[in-house]
Amino acid sequence: MCTAVRIPVVGVVLLVAALGLAACGNLSNSPDLVGTNWGLDELGGADALAGVSVTMRLTDDGQISGSSGCNRFTGTWQGGSNRALTIGPVASTLMACSDPVDAQEQAFLAALENTARYRIDDDELYLLDGSGAVLAEFEVLQTARLTRTNWEVVMFNAGQQALVGPLDGTRMTAVFGTDKRVSGNAGCNTYSTDYLADRGSMTIAPEIISTRMACDEPIMEQEMQFLTILPQAATYELGADTLYLRAADGSLLVMFRERD
Repeated sequence: MCTAVRIPVVGVVLLVAALGLAACGNLSNSPDLVGTNWGLDELGGADALAGVSVTMRLTDDGQISGSSGCNRFTGTWQGGSNRALTIGPVASTLMACSDPVDAQEQAFLAALENTARYRIDDDELYLLDGSGAVLAEFEVLQTARLTRTNWEVVMFNAGQQALVGPLDGTRMTAVFGTDKRVSGNAGCNTYSTDYLADRGSMTIAPEIISTRMACDEPIMEQEMQFLTILPQAATYELGADTLYLRAADGSLLVMFRERD
């Protein structure tokens, strides 16, 4: 026997509305501001530099961190109503990079601290100033693979907390194999050694095997610098097409870009 149950019209309307909102929430694929790895796409209306990793991640404890292109940065953030967002103060490591990387880095850090609001459209995040103008545009970061990728050095730490590019006519490379061996070209000779990588941590064995070809003195000096800093790596960061190796203090040792 069925028993009729009367449901007030107002209750039906509220129930349908609630189900509709829930359905809309389930259908939305937009990423969240917090907990998403964001990669810089445009800064001040111009495309971000190719081969330079500029990233950020906001966490629910009010912290923000990432790579500003050359250095690592950390800071705080605070949200408000109507997508209000304030970032800062921001602190960073003090590695020196040459232009245009340094210029972009300074502009990026300034954009963070000038942010007043944000909006998310599909998979893109926009940081806005107080007038609503777009300061920076990000996309959800899709990282490259560490292993079996052909990496080429863009810049490396030549000492005195400064990054330099390879000498003209030279190419330094690395391939991290699934067999826990890293190998490549150091500018003159080929090399290989063991490595371990796990969730952002990295260890590269100092027992590096290399061929013994002789090249001009500047090239040999560059090669020695490169092979000396590799075992200093303590962490790694992957970008869309970049790999950064950093020392335990966060300073950048090598900036790689995926070879075409």
